[in-house]
Amino acid sequence: MGGPALLAPRRASLDLTGLPPTLVEVDAFLAERGITYPVAIVRGDVIDAFGGVRGYPTSFLVDKAGVVRHAVMGPVGPLTLRPAIRRLLAEPLGR
Repeated sequence: MGGPALLAPRRASLDLTGLPPTLVEVDAFLAERGITYPVAIVRGDVIDAFGGVRGYPTSFLVDKAGVVRHAVMGPVGPLTLRPAIRRLLAEPLGR
């Protein structure tokens, strides 16, 4: 994931959470990229609830209601998710 560059459009209504495959990979990934947003380790049933993961990395944008609103499989650069993030942030609260 694009890490710090993705935080540029961040507001109080946007939280970033990564879903990496293992704890060892989490430590290496966070250290190498200077990522400061929350990262979660999840079980297979949680991944299934997100619609499944066919490859790593897979990034999801999830709204406050827990609905997956956007997914991207593969590496994510700073511009990849920005349009989708801006669309979600422009929506009225309580969508």
